[in-house]
Amino acid sequence: MLDDAVDDAAWQAMLADFRAHFWASRVPLFLQTWETSRTREAAVWGEELKRSLHGIAGVAGMVGHDDIGRRARDIERLWERRGESDVGVRNLLVDLASDLQRLDPGL
Repeated sequence: MLDDAVDDAAWQAMLADFRAHFWASRVPLFLQTWETSRTREAAVWGEELKRSLHGIAGVAGMVGHDDIGRRARDIERLWERRGESDVGVRNLLVDLASDLQRLDPGL
C-alpha cells in the first residue's frame, strides 16, 4: 500500500483524502450507475457505467484495495473484448458491486 512508502504527515493526509473521496464519491457513483444499469438491457448501459467503473479501477489500489482495482481493470478489459452483453461481464459487475457494498466503511 502506498501509505507505507512515505511516513510524512502531508502525504498521509492526502491519502486519507483519497480514501474519503473513494468511499464517499467513487463507490456510490459506481453502485448507483450499476443499480440503474443492471435492470436494463446491456446495450444501453452507456458511458456513465464505464466511467464509474474506470474510477474504481483508477483509485482502489491507491487507497489500499489492490484486488478491487485489479478486478475493475479486468472487467474493463473483458468489456472491451467481449462487449457489455457478455454474461461474464455482467457477473463480474455483480460481484464487484457486492464486494464494494460489503467493504464500504460507511455502511
